[in-house]
Amino acid sequence: MALILETGVVGGSVAVYRDDYELIDFWTGTQHNSRILEIFEGAGQLLAENKINKNTIGRIVVSKGPGSYTGIRNGWATALGLARSLRCAMVAVSVLEALTVSAANGPRGRILTAIPFGKTQICRQEFNAEKHASKIKNVCTPVVLQKKDFVKNVIARNPDRIVLHGSLFAEMMSEKYTEWSTEWSNEKCFINAGENMAILLGKYLKENPDLQKEQESGGEAVHPLYISESK
Repeated sequence: MALILETGVVGGSVAVYRDDYELIDFWTGTQHNSRILEIFEGAGQLLAENKINKNTIGRIVVSKGPGSYTGIRNGWATALGLARSLRCAMVAVSVLEALTVSAANGPRGRILTAIPFGKTQICRQEFNAEKHASKIKNVCTPVVLQKKDFVKNVIARNPDRIVLHGSLFAEMMSEKYTEWSTEWSNEKCFINAGENMAILLGKYLKENPDLQKEQESGGEAVHPLYISESK
């Protein structure tokens, strides 16, 4: 059994998967900023409603970022504490990589993936998809932009597909952002990744079992991914 925590994006989210990464249930936070107590209570609610004994959890999966500094730090500490108390493995996943792989199924090409970053900013990263989207390579490191600059930046970067967190998708597709030209946007594939990032972390690990094995064997040193806000 895997308990998955995403604590750095908007209100945070939780998911519970079986060992083969078949989704059992999920919880999505409602706050604008993630609060670790609410997320912890959400996890407890999932376990209780699905009658899951905490001692059957064999793996804690946590987002390593990017996202809220406080959210990631608290989530990381919580995941470490749970893994130690339950004597199970801990695996960390980039939330932007998970969004890209889990939501952008399709042909090879360049993918730009973005999440909300605070109230006025966006964090985006670009990837190259190889034969299929489960195999990706970073084109650049994550970049933080002001929301007002995001549309022009995306058009200038000219990716083949744009993957957006659910709340960001709704905002960017609204009449508030008129910079998207109809001709340009009609040629592109915009993908709504939804708002529960924990579900996508689980899907990512199902597509990339080697990452889990490498971390659990100690073959890869894993650290939180902290990114400073744009000035």
